[in-house]
Amino acid sequence: MLLDLDGFKGINDTYGHAAGDEVLYHASDVLSNFFGDECCYRFGGDEFLVVCADTSQEEFMQGIERIRTDFGKIHVNKQMAKVGFSAGYVFGNSEHYTDLRLMFRQADELMNNAKKSEGNHCCGDSFDRAKAQSLKKHGEDSDESLIETV
Repeated sequence: MLLDLDGFKGINDTYGHAAGDEVLYHASDVLSNFFGDECCYRFGGDEFLVVCADTSQEEFMQGIERIRTDFGKIHVNKQMAKVGFSAGYVFGNSEHYTDLRLMFRQADELMNNAKKSEGNHCCGDSFDRAKAQSLKKHGEDSDESLIETV
């Protein structure tokens, strides 16, 4: 899953960058609490990557609902911050060494579709290698340098 915080620029602009950093910290904490530290990565800016092996689709969907609830409890300067997220997720198995990168590409496309809706939305699909290969590369060459564990 690729996840992007909705309205993050507004939080930085309204409350300052220290508050924005606090929101990033809390968002990573919410993700790690459900999916585990070993599955969650900061992908850059206000985007996060979650890679879960051996997780059923049902468990994963429960996780998305739980993090949606927990994101709603994030505070900034002792006030409730309206923090939502747009996410794209892909289910499937990696059968070829390039599949993981293609899964990222497909999840990125789905996340962008989720962002086009009114925010706080998730789009998901089964992994489709041919479909993912046909998608436009979106900063793919630099992705590896942006990933850091949360």
